[in-house]
Formats: sequence, structure tokens, C-alpha cells
Amino acid sequence: MKAVVIKKEKDKAYLLTADGQFIASKKFKDAEIGETVEILHKNFFSHPAAKILIAASVIIALLVSVLTFRAPEVYAYVYIEINPSIKAAVDKNGKVISAISMNEEAKKILEKIPYKGLDISTFIVKTVEESEKMGFLRKDGEVIITTIPLKESKIVEEKVQEAVENIKKSKSALKFEVNAKEEKVQRAEEKRIDAKQDKTPKTKPPVKITNTEPKNEVTKDKQEKQKIKVEVPVKITKPDKEVQKETTEKPKEENSEKQEKSEMKDNDSKNGKNEKGERDNKN
Repeated sequence: MKAVVIKKEKDKAYLLTADGQFIASKKFKDAEIGETVEILHKNFFSHPAAKILIAASVIIALLVSVLTFRAPEVYAYVYIEINPSIKAAVDKNGKVISAISMNEEAKKILEKIPYKGLDISTFIVKTVEESEKMGFLRKDGEVIITTIPLKESKIVEEKVQEAVENIKKSKSALKFEVNAKEEKVQRAEEKRIDAKQDKTPKTKPPVKITNTEPKNEVTKDKQEKQKIKVEVPVKITKPDKEVQKETTEKPKEENSEKQEKSEMKDNDSKNGKNEKGERDNKN
């Protein structure tokens, strides 16, 4: 390989090779500047040991970066409710870590805003502006901002208030409601909202009725039923002798009645004959 001497020192010379590499060599310390020399140069990176060393160093660097890497810690959640509802996770410096859309309108807003690493105050301002552009927010509409602190950080609260003040300067007709709640309260409200939005009818589980009455205990209703059953008249049977007596007496009475009736008829007929005879004698 040919190279040109470009600089000299006492014990070495600097060469520029045809492929643009700079080489320091003691072999050509006596060569003149500008002189072309022939060198036998082996590329360091073509050596197998060099490749292994480079690969090992890259792996070590990656392991160190992975082990030392820590995901940003969430210090607060900021809810922005217009019609688009957005939940933003914020770190201790007030930077947005992530943002979640709570409805379809919010998805459209987040598509327009590169929110990761954005200051929460800037994120709130941009959310309000995009909501107005898309027709989700009227000029006299209402914006509700709720902060849920997980850890104490005054920066987050200050940046939220800063965003509200900046928006009011240019959009004075807007109404703002800024709240700070505990995480448990917010979760309960989210569950209540989800239950209202769920239109599917919820059926109650069937109630199992168990008989708590003891087996041997008689209730009032049962006692009354038993009383009614007892009060039903009972048929009394007479002894056989009395029945025979009654049966024998009944024909006697009937015979006597028949005799009386026949005697009365005979008397009537006799009386009728006598009256007829008297009438004939008179005539």
C-alpha cells in the first residue's frame, strides 16, 4: 500500500494512506515530507481478536445501560376533562410520562400532540387548543382539571395552575374547575362513571330462601288450620238396638196414621149418606 509522508517528528513520521488513513510509523522517520513510500499495513479491525474485543465492549456497554436505567417515577396523575377526557402521568419535574385517552374524542386529541416529555402546563394548553379546533370545546365551555398526587410535589400543582392562568389570558370566557383529590376517591368516581356508561342490564342473583322454622315448632297458621279441622261436626253413630227400635216404631206409627185416615174417610162417607137420606125423605 502506498502512503505519503505528511509530517515528521524526531522518532517517527505520519503517513496518509491511499484509502485516507493516518498512520504513525518509526520506520519512515528519515523520509522527506511529501515522499511516497510503500508500506505493508494490516487493518486492525480485520484481526479476529479485535472483532471479539469490540463485540465484548459493546455487550458490556449495553448491560451497564440496562442495569442503570430506571423508568421515570410517577408523582401525580392529571385528569383533563372537557368532552375529551385524558389521564396524564407526570413525574416529579412536571413532565408528561404517558397519556391515556378515556374516550374516542381523546384519542383524536392525543394523535395531534407529541406529549412524551412535554411540560404538563404546555400539555394542558395544547389539549384545550386542539379541543377548540376540533369543535369539542365551546368558547364559553368548561374545563375540569383534577390532580391526583401520589407523592408530594409542589412543581406539578404549580404547573397546572400556570397552565390555567395562561389559558385565561387569551380565553377569558372559558370556565375552569381545578381540583386535587386522593387516588382512592378518584378511583371510586371512575367506577361510578363506568357503571353509568354501561347500558347492559344487571340482574340480581337469585335469593335463596331458607326455612328458619324449627321442625317441631307449630306456627300460628298451622294451629288455626288444626282448629278449623277439629271444629267440623262429627257424625255420631247409634247402637244397633236403638236403630232396630226406631225402625220397628216407625212402621207402627205409620200404620196407626193410616187407620186413623181410613176411619175418618168412613165416617165422612157415612155422614154423607145420612144427609142424602134426610134430603130424600123431605122431598
